[in-house]
Amino acid sequence: DSMDNLLFLVYERDTKGNSQIDQAVLNVLEDVQKKGGKRVQAGLFIFDLDNQWMDYGDNAVVPMAPFTKDQLKLMNGALLKGERRQTVYYGVEQAYQMVEDSKTDKHTRIIIICDEALTYGMTDTNEAVSYLKENNMSLYFMGQGVAKPELEFVVTQSGGSVVNGYDTENVVEYVNKLVNMEGDMLRAQTTSATVLTGIMLLMEGLV
Repeated sequence: DSMDNLLFLVYERDTKGNSQIDQAVLNVLEDVQKKGGKRVQAGLFIFDLDNQWMDYGDNAVVPMAPFTKDQLKLMNGALLKGERRQTVYYGVEQAYQMVEDSKTDKHTRIIIICDEALTYGMTDTNEAVSYLKENNMSLYFMGQGVAKPELEFVVTQSGGSVVNGYDTENVVEYVNKLVNMEGDMLRAQTTSATVLTGIMLLMEGLV
């Protein structure tokens, strides 16, 4: 029940058979589906840095929904069979909207996977951090390149984590880390995080 919702933003070149990212994500998601099932909502957003066409094609976007086997199948199809012309241009604002539309009350991890270093889209990084915290979200980044300072600031301040310079040999390990890590619960400031942190501190005191 404590598992967070998941929304993956995957760079188009890192999927559809072009790398090991697609299968790595699927391996981790299959495990999440077994553990979390309908208690978790999951979604997928494939983006293309070279394409300004904002087309939410069926093969590029899987809106967040209860993580049933059918939802896993949709995400599988998007990762392995999505058509390039239907990818959507990078922007976390679309991800925010997907979370809002899902009407979820659980914490959501937005995980960006890209083989390049991205510059964060919003100019006001403090505003972005505030928005993420207020809406019970945290941003994560996994890239072969080093995350830009603006992006790393937003990720870490929102309670997320950055993985720089991943390689194909450890890709499953890194994806799994971003999905399952405990995160900075004190910074998250959500009700469940506060309660869990209190219990942990109490147990530490008793020990």
